[in-house]
Amino acid sequence: MARESAAFSKEKRGWTFHHKFVILGRMKTVTVRDLRYDFPKIEAMLRLDEEILITKHNKPFATLQKPKPAAKKAKPVLPDFAARRKKIWGDRVFTAQEVEEMRAFETGEP
Repeated sequence: MARESAAFSKEKRGWTFHHKFVILGRMKTVTVRDLRYDFPKIEAMLRLDEEILITKHNKPFATLQKPKPAAKKAKPVLPDFAARRKKIWGDRVFTAQEVEEMRAFETGEP
């Protein structure tokens, strides 16, 4: 949809400036001043169109566009804790005395 306009020259104080602009189909154009002082108008324009070209001193400065919808995050897959426990300890059940011995060993108490 984009087409380029022909380059044109502008004489200014003996210098020649060549400008080449890209004209996009149906893109609205506003100035930085409009953005600063009349934002509700630009917000309404953005609701209707996908993109708005912002110019500064009649030159393209930036493009304002609607945000893309955020992709839904998948829930993290948790490991199977029961299978993990069974792999490490098997079907073993500790007695109270064994648990006390393990605690004493971990804490360093006699």
